[in-house]
Parts: sequence; structure tokens; C-alpha cells
Amino acid sequence: MLPRLEIPSMRTLLIGAVVIVVLFGGYYIYVNFWTKSPFGPTGADAKAESASIAATSTDNLSEADIIAAVGKVMLLPTDETPTLAKVSDPSVLQSQAFFKNAVVGDVVLMYPKSLRAILFDPMQDKIIEVGPITAAAATTSATSTHS
Repeated sequence: MLPRLEIPSMRTLLIGAVVIVVLFGGYYIYVNFWTKSPFGPTGADAKAESASIAATSTDNLSEADIIAAVGKVMLLPTDETPTLAKVSDPSVLQSQAFFKNAVVGDVVLMYPKSLRAILFDPMQDKIIEVGPITAAAATTSATSTHS
């Protein structure tokens, strides 16, 4: 003989229905509102995004990519092409005020005609320093090679 199935009590069915509605409602709110917050991504999303940026090497960036990234946040001279140099040993440059916050991998964009230098950190996508360059430094940098 087959065992007889008992119908759960009305109270048990009601509690189960409420739990299911709360779970689906919470999921709906999370997907449609919480993740699309106007205040930016949630903490977990921001950490994942910064980890993926940190995993990208600055060696993969071309000169055009670096110039474009700086050009998004700053007006650059359009009548000349900058000379780029990568910071490889910031301890040697620490005596110069322009390089006091430089780290390995930062890029210097030098505009000899405009007499302007820009220190850019491609890992953080930030301009670290902007300053003038002297005519002697402009002549020297203009003869150096692109990195």
C-alpha cells in the first residue's frame, strides 16, 4: 500500500509562501536597483574593477593610448607631439620637486615647444604633476628617443 500524504497546515504553507516572496523580491531589488546605483558600483564591484586594472601592465599601452588618456582629463598642445619617458628609478629623481611623487612605471610627457611636462600614472589613470620645463631641458629632451 502507498503511504498516505498529509497536507501541511495552512500556517506552514503561508510561512513558506512569505519566504519565497521575500527571496525573489530581494533578488529583484538587488539586480534592478542596487547594482545600478547612481553612486557607482558596490564595494565588491569596485574591488573587482580595480584588480582588473592593476593586472593590466603599462607596457601594453602605446604612446597614442597614453596621450589619449591624458588628453581626456587635460587640454594638451595640438601643434606638437610629446616626447615620452618612463620612470624606471624614482629614487634618482627624488631631488627634483616635479618627481617627488613619482613611482616606477609613471610616464613623463614632455612638450618642448610649449615648455610643459606632465607626469602621468597609467596604473591609476591620474595626472600626478604638471610643470614647466626649461629651454635647456627642452633641447635635451627633444633629442632623446621615445620610450
